[in-house]
Amino acid sequence: MTYRPRGMPRRFLEGAPEIVRKKVLDMVEVKPAAPLDFDILFRPEPGDSQIVGLDFGRTDLRGCHFFLEWHEARAFRERNRRKRVAWRDLPAGTQEMIVSYLESE
Repeated sequence: MTYRPRGMPRRFLEGAPEIVRKKVLDMVEVKPAAPLDFDILFRPEPGDSQIVGLDFGRTDLRGCHFFLEWHEARAFRERNRRKRVAWRDLPAGTQEMIVSYLESE
């Protein structure tokens, strides 16, 4: 049995650029921030065995990648569903960093 991740509800992606709507699986605010403020999960490519995530700060800071197995990603998303953050609520610097990261991939 494989985990087929669904995207976030549409209301969380209102106003987001097309590249973000296509490639971002989930956006979670980390409280208390440790060490950065937001965890972003990206949609897996077909055949991927892991889901890739990346940490972002409130300004133009970008942290390091983290990798979740399917069962870990499912648990992470379930555990943090109430911490989900909408695109419009992200600081402008964070939005710019996410878009530039996705365009560079």
